[in-house]
Amino acid sequence: HRDSFPIRLKYNAMSVVGFYLETGNQWEPSEIKRMITQLRTASGPSGRKTTMLDIGANYGIYSITAACHVPNCRAYAFECNPSTLRILRDNVALNSTSIDQSDSSVTVVDKAVSSQSGKSQFLTNFDDGHGSLNINKESAASILRDVIEVPTIDGDWMMKNLDFETIDFCKIDVEGAEQSVI
Repeated sequence: HRDSFPIRLKYNAMSVVGFYLETGNQWEPSEIKRMITQLRTASGPSGRKTTMLDIGANYGIYSITAACHVPNCRAYAFECNPSTLRILRDNVALNSTSIDQSDSSVTVVDKAVSSQSGKSQFLTNFDDGHGSLNINKESAASILRDVIEVPTIDGDWMMKNLDFETIDFCKIDVEGAEQSVI
């Protein structure tokens, strides 16, 4: 398929994302295509270094795809769910050869992005794709697993601690806590 941007992935086949990957071999294809187009356009003919933020990275589909298919792209993958974070790190390693060949990078940041830096409660669920800082058990997207404490960062922390000047693409998928990120 000409609009496909393949990467190698480990995932929990019982999660919502894993289910779609198992049955359709893709996840959000039109959004992925839009991201690649926007990053390639931002890079321009000069091949300017681009930056993408993957906030709520889950298994890293967006950040790894950007790094593998957009030369000179620096992707930051933010994920705080410990079980999902392990799989994300494995996926970055699985794709390291493709990432290196494109002069790109993926930096995994094991923190949640929020309105303030510090610590916050995080709702984990049996489905790796539905953890959230939004602790509203009545609207949880899947079966409650546990509430854990996670480190949080805000935009000021990112500007001081990460190496970028311009954000060329930002994906935010944090299960109901998007307003806190913005």
